[in-house]
Amino acid sequence: MGVRTTEVEKALYSKALLDSIHIGASSPFIPIYAVQLGATPLQVSLIYALSNFNLNLFQIFWGYISDRIGKKALFIIVGSISSSILLIPILLTSSPTILIILVTLHSIAISMTIPTFISYSAEVIEEQRIRIFSGRINSLMYIGWVTATLTIGITSEIGLNGFVAGLILALISGLIGVIIFSINCREVESDPPRVKRDYRQRSLLVEVKSHDHLIQFIITSSSFSVFLSLSWPLFTITQTKIALLTFFEISLLEVASGASGAICLFLLLRWISKIGLQKLLIISSSSLAIIPLFYGLTPEFLSLLLIHLISGIVSSIYDTSVFSYILEKTPMKEKGLCTALYNFATGTALFTGPILSGLLLEHLTSTFSLSEALLYLYLTSTIGRFLTGLLYYYIKILD
Repeated sequence: MGVRTTEVEKALYSKALLDSIHIGASSPFIPIYAVQLGATPLQVSLIYALSNFNLNLFQIFWGYISDRIGKKALFIIVGSISSSILLIPILLTSSPTILIILVTLHSIAISMTIPTFISYSAEVIEEQRIRIFSGRINSLMYIGWVTATLTIGITSEIGLNGFVAGLILALISGLIGVIIFSINCREVESDPPRVKRDYRQRSLLVEVKSHDHLIQFIITSSSFSVFLSLSWPLFTITQTKIALLTFFEISLLEVASGASGAICLFLLLRWISKIGLQKLLIISSSSLAIIPLFYGLTPEFLSLLLIHLISGIVSSIYDTSVFSYILEKTPMKEKGLCTALYNFATGTALFTGPILSGLLLEHLTSTFSLSEALLYLYLTSTIGRFLTGLLYYYIKILD
Protein backbone atom coordinates (compact mmCIF):
# COMPACT_ATOMS: atom_id res chain seq x y z
CA MET A 1 0.00 0.00 0.00
CA GLY A 2 3.03 2.26 0.34
CA VAL A 3 1.86 3.75 3.65
CA ARG A 4 3.28 2.98 7.10
CA THR A 5 0.03 2.29 8.90
CA THR A 6 1.38 2.75 12.44
CA GLU A 7 2.60 6.30 11.73
CA VAL A 8 -0.58 7.15 9.87
CA GLU A 9 -2.72 5.73 12.66
CA LYS A 10 -0.94 7.89 15.23
CA ALA A 11 -1.45 10.91 12.99
CA LEU A 12 -5.17 10.12 12.72
CA TYR A 13 -5.43 9.90 16.50
CA SER A 14 -3.66 13.25 16.84
CA LYS A 15 -5.89 14.81 14.19
CA ALA A 16 -9.03 13.54 15.91
CA LEU A 17 -7.85 14.88 19.28
CA LEU A 18 -6.97 18.32 17.93
CA ASP A 19 -10.15 18.51 15.85
CA SER A 20 -12.20 17.78 18.96
CA ILE A 21 -10.40 20.62 20.74
CA HIS A 22 -11.19 22.80 17.72
CA ILE A 23 -14.89 21.92 17.94
CA GLY A 24 -15.10 21.82 21.74
CA ALA A 25 -13.60 25.28 22.09
CA SER A 26 -16.04 26.85 19.64
CA SER A 27 -19.28 24.98 18.86
CA PRO A 28 -20.81 24.70 22.37
CA PHE A 29 -20.38 28.41 22.99
CA ILE A 30 -21.47 29.87 19.65
CA PRO A 31 -25.22 29.66 20.50
CA ILE A 32 -24.46 31.20 23.91
CA TYR A 33 -22.58 34.02 22.15
CA ALA A 34 -25.55 34.48 19.81
CA VAL A 35 -27.83 34.97 22.83
CA GLN A 36 -25.39 37.56 24.19
CA LEU A 37 -25.55 39.37 20.83
CA GLY A 38 -29.34 39.55 21.16
CA ALA A 39 -30.40 36.59 19.00
CA THR A 40 -34.06 35.54 19.22
CA PRO A 41 -35.05 31.91 20.03
CA LEU A 42 -35.69 31.37 16.32
CA GLN A 43 -32.23 32.70 15.41
CA VAL A 44 -30.66 30.39 18.00
CA SER A 45 -32.57 27.51 16.41
CA LEU A 46 -31.35 28.62 12.97
CA ILE A 47 -27.74 28.38 14.14
CA TYR A 48 -28.28 24.76 15.14
CA ALA A 49 -30.40 23.94 12.09
CA LEU A 50 -28.35 25.56 9.30
CA SER A 51 -24.97 24.50 10.66
CA ASN A 52 -26.11 20.87 10.99
CA PHE A 53 -27.93 20.85 7.65
CA ASN A 54 -25.04 22.27 5.64
CA LEU A 55 -22.52 20.20 7.57
CA ASN A 56 -24.27 17.09 6.28
CA LEU A 57 -25.63 18.30 2.93
CA PHE A 58 -22.21 19.08 1.52
CA GLN A 59 -20.81 15.76 2.68
CA ILE A 60 -22.62 14.12 -0.24
CA PHE A 61 -20.69 16.30 -2.67
CA TRP A 62 -17.33 15.94 -0.93
CA GLY A 63 -17.83 12.20 -0.36
CA TYR A 64 -18.73 11.56 -4.00
CA ILE A 65 -15.89 13.66 -5.42
CA SER A 66 -13.27 12.23 -3.05
CA ASP A 67 -14.34 8.65 -3.88
CA ARG A 68 -14.34 9.47 -7.59
CA ILE A 69 -10.88 11.03 -7.77
CA GLY A 70 -9.33 9.12 -4.86
CA LYS A 71 -8.03 12.23 -3.04
CA LYS A 72 -9.20 11.85 0.55
CA ALA A 73 -6.17 13.43 2.22
CA LEU A 74 -6.42 16.54 0.03
CA PHE A 75 -10.00 17.19 1.11
CA ILE A 76 -9.08 16.67 4.77
CA ILE A 77 -6.30 19.26 4.50
CA VAL A 78 -8.28 21.89 2.58
CA GLY A 79 -11.34 21.52 4.79
CA SER A 80 -9.33 21.76 7.99
CA ILE A 81 -7.49 24.91 6.92
CA SER A 82 -10.69 26.60 5.71
CA SER A 83 -12.67 25.83 8.87
CA SER A 84 -9.85 27.21 11.03
CA ILE A 85 -9.47 30.46 9.10
CA LEU A 86 -13.24 31.12 9.18
CA LEU A 87 -13.06 31.41 12.96
CA ILE A 88 -11.40 34.82 12.55
CA PRO A 89 -14.45 36.66 11.10
CA ILE A 90 -16.71 34.74 13.54
CA LEU A 91 -14.63 36.24 16.34
CA LEU A 92 -14.93 39.76 14.93
CA THR A 93 -18.66 39.94 14.15
CA SER A 94 -21.23 41.53 16.45
CA SER A 95 -24.35 40.78 14.39
CA PRO A 96 -26.47 37.64 15.02
CA THR A 97 -27.38 37.51 11.33
CA ILE A 98 -23.75 37.66 10.16
CA LEU A 99 -22.86 35.11 12.83
CA ILE A 100 -25.43 32.68 11.39
CA ILE A 101 -23.93 33.09 7.90
CA LEU A 102 -20.35 32.60 9.10
CA VAL A 103 -21.23 29.56 11.22
CA THR A 104 -22.95 28.07 8.17
CA LEU A 105 -19.80 28.56 6.07
CA HIS A 106 -17.73 27.06 8.87
CA SER A 107 -19.91 23.96 8.88
CA ILE A 108 -19.52 23.60 5.10
CA ALA A 109 -15.75 23.68 5.49
CA ILE A 110 -15.84 21.04 8.24
CA SER A 111 -18.11 18.87 6.07
CA MET A 112 -15.21 18.43 3.67
CA THR A 113 -13.27 16.47 6.29
CA ILE A 114 -15.85 14.11 7.79
CA PRO A 115 -16.58 11.53 5.04
CA THR A 116 -13.01 11.74 3.81
CA PHE A 117 -11.56 11.10 7.29
CA ILE A 118 -13.74 8.00 7.70
CA SER A 119 -12.99 6.76 4.20
CA TYR A 120 -9.26 7.38 4.59
CA SER A 121 -9.27 5.60 7.95
CA ALA A 122 -10.99 2.57 6.41
CA GLU A 123 -8.25 2.39 3.80
CA VAL A 124 -5.30 2.46 6.19
CA ILE A 125 -6.59 0.64 9.28
CA GLU A 126 -6.63 -3.16 9.33
CA GLU A 127 -10.15 -4.59 9.23
CA GLN A 128 -9.83 -6.52 12.50
CA ARG A 129 -8.82 -3.30 14.30
CA ILE A 130 -11.68 -1.13 13.04
CA ARG A 131 -13.89 -1.42 16.14
CA ILE A 132 -10.97 -0.67 18.48
CA PHE A 133 -9.84 2.20 16.24
CA SER A 134 -13.32 3.77 16.20
CA GLY A 135 -13.56 3.50 19.97
CA ARG A 136 -10.18 5.16 20.46
CA ILE A 137 -11.09 7.93 18.03
CA ASN A 138 -14.30 8.65 19.93
CA SER A 139 -12.45 8.48 23.26
CA LEU A 140 -9.86 11.01 22.06
CA MET A 141 -12.61 13.25 20.78
CA TYR A 142 -14.22 13.30 24.22
CA ILE A 143 -10.84 14.01 25.84
CA GLY A 144 -10.23 16.90 23.47
CA TRP A 145 -13.73 18.22 24.08
CA VAL A 146 -13.20 18.13 27.86
CA THR A 147 -9.80 19.82 27.59
CA ALA A 148 -11.21 22.60 25.45
CA THR A 149 -14.37 23.31 27.41
CA LEU A 150 -12.57 23.19 30.76
CA THR A 151 -9.91 25.58 29.49
CA ILE A 152 -12.55 28.01 28.25
CA GLY A 153 -14.50 27.76 31.50
CA ILE A 154 -11.45 28.50 33.63
CA THR A 155 -10.49 31.36 31.30
CA SER A 156 -13.89 32.99 31.75
CA GLU A 157 -13.83 32.40 35.53
CA ILE A 158 -10.60 34.37 35.94
CA GLY A 159 -12.11 37.33 34.15
CA LEU A 160 -11.03 36.89 30.52
CA ASN A 161 -13.39 36.69 27.54
CA GLY A 162 -14.14 32.97 27.31
CA PHE A 163 -15.59 33.18 23.82
CA VAL A 164 -12.54 34.96 22.41
CA ALA A 165 -10.17 32.54 24.15
CA GLY A 166 -12.19 29.61 22.81
CA LEU A 167 -12.03 30.69 19.19
CA ILE A 168 -8.30 31.39 19.42
CA LEU A 169 -7.73 27.93 20.91
CA ALA A 170 -9.93 26.41 18.19
CA LEU A 171 -7.95 28.22 15.47
CA ILE A 172 -4.57 27.07 16.82
CA SER A 173 -5.61 23.45 17.42
CA GLY A 174 -7.19 23.19 13.97
CA LEU A 175 -4.02 24.41 12.23
CA ILE A 176 -1.73 22.16 14.32
CA GLY A 177 -3.94 19.18 13.52
CA VAL A 178 -3.76 19.73 9.77
CA ILE A 179 0.02 20.21 9.94
CA ILE A 180 0.47 16.86 11.72
CA PHE A 181 -1.82 15.16 9.23
CA SER A 182 -0.04 16.71 6.23
CA ILE A 183 3.38 15.60 7.44
CA ASN A 184 2.46 11.99 8.23
CA CYS A 185 -0.35 11.08 5.83
CA ARG A 186 -0.51 10.86 2.07
CA GLU A 187 -2.94 9.56 -0.47
CA VAL A 188 -3.41 5.78 -0.60
CA GLU A 189 -2.73 4.42 -4.07
CA SER A 190 -5.79 2.86 -5.71
CA ASP A 191 -6.84 1.74 -9.17
CA PRO A 192 -8.57 4.74 -10.77
CA PRO A 193 -9.69 2.99 -13.98
CA ARG A 194 -11.37 0.24 -11.99
CA VAL A 195 -13.13 2.75 -9.78
CA LYS A 196 -14.37 4.73 -12.77
CA ARG A 197 -15.62 1.59 -14.49
CA ASP A 198 -17.57 0.62 -11.37
CA TYR A 199 -19.23 4.02 -11.35
CA ARG A 200 -20.22 3.69 -15.01
CA GLN A 201 -21.63 0.20 -14.63
CA ARG A 202 -23.85 0.74 -11.61
CA SER A 203 -25.56 3.79 -10.27
CA LEU A 204 -25.42 4.96 -6.71
CA LEU A 205 -29.12 4.19 -6.27
CA VAL A 206 -28.65 0.57 -7.31
CA GLU A 207 -25.66 0.22 -4.99
CA VAL A 208 -27.50 1.61 -2.00
CA LYS A 209 -30.62 -0.44 -2.71
CA SER A 210 -28.53 -3.60 -2.62
CA HIS A 211 -27.95 -2.94 1.08
CA ASP A 212 -31.41 -2.92 2.67
CA HIS A 213 -29.98 -2.64 6.16
CA LEU A 214 -28.22 0.59 5.17
CA ILE A 215 -31.53 2.14 4.10
CA GLN A 216 -33.19 0.96 7.31
CA PHE A 217 -30.30 2.31 9.35
CA ILE A 218 -30.49 5.71 7.65
CA ILE A 219 -34.27 5.99 8.12
CA THR A 220 -34.11 4.95 11.78
CA SER A 221 -31.17 7.24 12.57
CA SER A 222 -32.86 10.17 10.83
CA SER A 223 -36.10 9.66 12.74
CA PHE A 224 -34.18 9.50 16.00
CA SER A 225 -32.17 12.60 15.07
CA VAL A 226 -35.29 14.74 14.65
CA PHE A 227 -36.28 14.23 18.28
CA LEU A 228 -32.64 14.30 19.41
CA SER A 229 -32.08 17.77 17.95
CA LEU A 230 -35.53 19.08 18.88
CA SER A 231 -34.24 19.87 22.35
CA TRP A 232 -30.81 21.27 21.43
CA PRO A 233 -31.84 24.96 21.13
CA LEU A 234 -34.00 24.48 24.21
CA PHE A 235 -30.95 23.46 26.24
CA THR A 236 -29.27 26.76 25.42
CA ILE A 237 -32.38 28.76 26.31
CA THR A 238 -32.83 26.84 29.57
CA GLN A 239 -29.20 27.36 30.55
CA THR A 240 -29.27 31.10 29.87
CA LYS A 241 -32.89 32.14 30.54
CA ILE A 242 -34.22 29.67 33.14
CA ALA A 243 -31.26 28.28 35.09
CA LEU A 244 -29.28 31.54 34.62
CA LEU A 245 -26.00 29.66 34.48
CA THR A 246 -22.68 31.46 34.21
CA PHE A 247 -20.27 30.86 31.34
CA PHE A 248 -18.14 28.80 33.70
CA GLU A 249 -21.08 26.64 34.82
CA ILE A 250 -22.06 25.98 31.21
CA SER A 251 -18.51 24.91 30.44
CA LEU A 252 -18.60 22.56 33.45
CA LEU A 253 -21.66 20.85 31.98
CA GLU A 254 -19.75 20.26 28.76
CA VAL A 255 -16.75 19.02 30.74
CA ALA A 256 -18.96 16.60 32.68
CA SER A 257 -20.42 15.01 29.56
CA GLY A 258 -17.06 14.89 27.80
CA ALA A 259 -15.19 13.43 30.76
CA SER A 260 -17.77 10.75 31.49
CA GLY A 261 -17.81 9.78 27.81
CA ALA A 262 -14.03 9.50 27.64
CA ILE A 263 -13.83 7.47 30.86
CA CYS A 264 -16.61 5.19 29.66
CA LEU A 265 -14.82 4.41 26.42
CA PHE A 266 -11.48 3.98 28.19
CA LEU A 267 -12.88 1.48 30.69
CA LEU A 268 -15.46 -0.30 28.55
CA LEU A 269 -14.02 -0.12 25.03
CA ARG A 270 -13.09 -3.80 24.74
CA TRP A 271 -16.42 -4.82 26.25
CA ILE A 272 -18.28 -2.52 23.84
CA SER A 273 -16.37 -3.98 20.88
CA LYS A 274 -17.70 -7.47 21.76
CA ILE A 275 -21.36 -6.46 22.06
CA GLY A 276 -23.62 -6.50 19.00
CA LEU A 277 -24.10 -3.14 17.31
CA GLN A 278 -27.86 -3.55 17.34
CA LYS A 279 -28.03 -3.95 21.11
CA LEU A 280 -25.72 -0.99 21.66
CA LEU A 281 -27.77 1.24 19.37
CA ILE A 282 -31.09 0.30 20.97
CA ILE A 283 -29.90 0.79 24.55
CA SER A 284 -27.91 3.98 23.98
CA SER A 285 -30.42 5.78 21.76
CA SER A 286 -33.49 5.05 23.88
CA SER A 287 -31.56 5.93 27.04
CA LEU A 288 -30.90 9.43 25.70
CA ALA A 289 -34.61 10.09 26.25
CA ILE A 290 -34.02 11.03 29.88
CA ILE A 291 -31.86 14.07 29.06
CA PRO A 292 -34.61 16.52 27.98
CA LEU A 293 -36.85 15.23 30.79
CA PHE A 294 -34.32 16.38 33.40
CA TYR A 295 -33.94 19.74 31.67
CA GLY A 296 -37.69 20.24 31.76
CA LEU A 297 -38.37 19.13 35.33
CA THR A 298 -35.24 20.17 37.25
CA PRO A 299 -33.44 23.05 35.47
CA GLU A 300 -30.88 23.56 38.23
CA PHE A 301 -27.12 23.37 37.95
CA LEU A 302 -26.49 20.28 40.11
CA SER A 303 -29.31 18.37 38.43
CA LEU A 304 -28.07 19.34 34.99
CA LEU A 305 -24.53 18.38 35.97
CA LEU A 306 -25.73 14.89 36.90
CA ILE A 307 -27.66 14.43 33.68
CA HIS A 308 -24.68 15.61 31.62
CA LEU A 309 -22.54 12.96 33.30
CA ILE A 310 -25.08 10.32 32.26
CA SER A 311 -25.45 11.88 28.82
CA GLY A 312 -21.71 11.62 28.19
CA ILE A 313 -21.68 7.90 28.91
CA VAL A 314 -24.71 7.07 26.78
CA SER A 315 -23.73 9.40 23.93
CA SER A 316 -20.22 7.93 23.74
CA ILE A 317 -21.67 4.44 23.30
CA TYR A 318 -24.14 5.65 20.67
CA ASP A 319 -21.52 7.61 18.71
CA THR A 320 -19.08 4.69 18.77
CA SER A 321 -21.80 2.31 17.58
CA VAL A 322 -22.76 4.56 14.67
CA PHE A 323 -19.11 5.12 13.68
CA SER A 324 -18.44 1.37 13.85
CA TYR A 325 -21.49 0.61 11.72
CA ILE A 326 -20.36 2.98 8.98
CA LEU A 327 -16.82 1.58 8.97
CA GLU A 328 -17.87 -2.08 9.11
CA LYS A 329 -21.16 -2.33 7.22
CA THR A 330 -20.80 -0.09 4.17
CA PRO A 331 -19.10 -1.00 0.83
CA MET A 332 -15.40 -0.10 0.73
CA LYS A 333 -15.43 1.57 -2.70
CA GLU A 334 -18.41 3.76 -1.81
CA LYS A 335 -17.62 4.23 1.87
CA GLY A 336 -17.11 7.99 1.59
CA LEU A 337 -20.31 8.41 -0.40
CA CYS A 338 -22.35 6.13 1.86
CA THR A 339 -21.03 8.05 4.86
CA ALA A 340 -22.11 11.27 3.19
CA LEU A 341 -25.58 9.88 2.39
CA TYR A 342 -26.05 8.81 5.99
CA ASN A 343 -24.86 12.18 7.26
CA PHE A 344 -27.06 14.04 4.78
CA ALA A 345 -30.16 12.14 5.88
CA THR A 346 -29.45 12.65 9.56
CA GLY A 347 -28.34 16.22 8.84
CA THR A 348 -31.71 16.95 7.26
CA ALA A 349 -33.29 15.57 10.42
CA LEU A 350 -30.96 17.69 12.56
CA PHE A 351 -32.11 20.70 10.53
CA THR A 352 -35.78 19.83 10.97
CA GLY A 353 -35.61 19.32 14.74
CA PRO A 354 -34.21 22.76 15.74
CA ILE A 355 -36.41 24.61 13.22
CA LEU A 356 -39.53 22.90 14.60
CA SER A 357 -38.29 23.64 18.09
CA GLY A 358 -37.85 27.35 17.41
CA LEU A 359 -41.20 27.73 15.65
CA LEU A 360 -43.11 25.74 18.26
CA LEU A 361 -41.46 27.62 21.13
CA GLU A 362 -42.43 31.00 19.66
CA HIS A 363 -45.99 29.74 19.19
CA LEU A 364 -46.29 28.19 22.65
CA THR A 365 -44.87 31.22 24.47
CA SER A 366 -47.78 33.26 23.14
CA THR A 367 -50.05 31.12 25.34
CA PHE A 368 -47.83 29.69 28.08
CA SER A 369 -44.92 30.94 30.13
CA LEU A 370 -41.43 30.21 28.81
CA SER A 371 -40.82 27.46 31.39
CA GLU A 372 -44.15 25.74 30.60
CA ALA A 373 -43.55 25.93 26.85
CA LEU A 374 -40.08 24.44 27.30
CA LEU A 375 -41.50 21.60 29.41
CA TYR A 376 -44.04 20.61 26.74
CA LEU A 377 -41.34 20.52 24.07
CA TYR A 378 -38.97 18.57 26.34
CA LEU A 379 -41.71 15.95 26.89
CA THR A 380 -42.17 15.69 23.12
CA SER A 381 -38.44 15.16 22.64
CA THR A 382 -38.33 12.57 25.43
CA ILE A 383 -41.14 10.43 24.02
CA GLY A 384 -39.82 10.73 20.46
CA ARG A 385 -36.25 9.79 21.42
CA PHE A 386 -37.40 6.70 23.31
CA LEU A 387 -39.75 5.36 20.64
CA THR A 388 -37.47 5.99 17.66
CA GLY A 389 -34.52 4.51 19.57
CA LEU A 390 -36.43 1.25 19.85
CA LEU A 391 -36.74 1.15 16.03
CA TYR A 392 -33.12 -0.04 15.78
CA TYR A 393 -34.52 -3.43 16.84
CA TYR A 394 -36.05 -3.88 13.38
CA ILE A 395 -32.89 -3.32 11.34
CA LYS A 396 -31.88 -6.48 9.50
CA ILE A 397 -28.36 -7.83 9.07
CA LEU A 398 -26.94 -5.25 11.49
CA ASP A 399 -24.64 -7.73 13.27
